[in-house]
Amino acid sequence: ENDQVLVSVSCRLTAEQVLHQSGWQVPYVPFVGLGVEARYVPTESQRALLFRNNRQNMLAFRSALRLFMDEIWPFRPLEVLDMNDVGRALSFREIAEFTGVILLPHGPNALRLSDLYAAAIPLLVPELPLAHKFIWSSRTFGGYDAEDHHLYRAPDALRNNQGVGSSSGHPPFHPT
Repeated sequence: ENDQVLVSVSCRLTAEQVLHQSGWQVPYVPFVGLGVEARYVPTESQRALLFRNNRQNMLAFRSALRLFMDEIWPFRPLEVLDMNDVGRALSFREIAEFTGVILLPHGPNALRLSDLYAAAIPLLVPELPLAHKFIWSSRTFGGYDAEDHHLYRAPDALRNNQGVGSSSGHPPFHPT
């Protein structure tokens, strides 16, 4: 019997990172949110949901957003509910009732992005270059609080075992 392990990645960036760290080129198979049945049906109230995220840069953004919303009171066009303050998980059906979702990225292709997009919920996400500041500060990508094992490359013996379809002329991955 010939046992095989098939590997794929859900994000192009991860494919670049695996190639850089291991020398193996793996196929990219994106998430498509097929399991999400909720669809965007906003309620009459004008409310935005700040999607949960407790990374350090998100905490600073949450504080700044609260200060801004307090400053423009009573002229704010909508209420912002911080999902971190809800105390329980919200279903996609509940999330689909908000006017929109404020989503700060913590990784290049989080499932929440694919799922919210599949539900046709309007998303407010930072534009470049600010989006990169949220992603690259993550410990997984060698950010400010990264542990040593997140900063290593695979040993040369493993890297020299070129994976199927790998290309030696491929540009290097660099997280900064």
